Amino acid sequence: MQVVGEAASGEEAIAKARRLIPDVVLMDLLMPGKGGVEAIRILRAEVPATRILVLSAFDEDTLLLAALQAGTHGYLRKDTSTDELFVAIRHIAKGGSYLPQRLSRSSPVNLQGPRVALRTALL
Repeated sequence: MQVVGEAASGEEAIAKARRLIPDVVLMDLLMPGKGGVEAIRILRAEVPATRILVLSAFDEDTLLLAALQAGTHGYLRKDTSTDELFVAIRHIAKGGSYLPQRLSRSSPVNLQGPRVALRTALL
């Protein structure tokens, strides 16, 4: 794995992804300017080959649902272990989606909807 860019805002993340076309973007939901959910929507429309993994300090159902509906391919909390983060990145880079077991079990979010279909990767 190689880090090819970093961004401090949604706008900067979008601009860099357009230019760099990364395989996977790690996206925060709470950023200055355009938030993560809006940035995800734009990236999915404009850089569709790039896969998106949300890293958030929160696992609230409303944020999770908004990120999934915007088109993210996975969702992890920022306190996730490095090992799980790497598993999720690799899984998403190969075309899969990732939602940790603790969220998939505890969340009432329907993951079977048309734009919210995630396969849970098992560790």
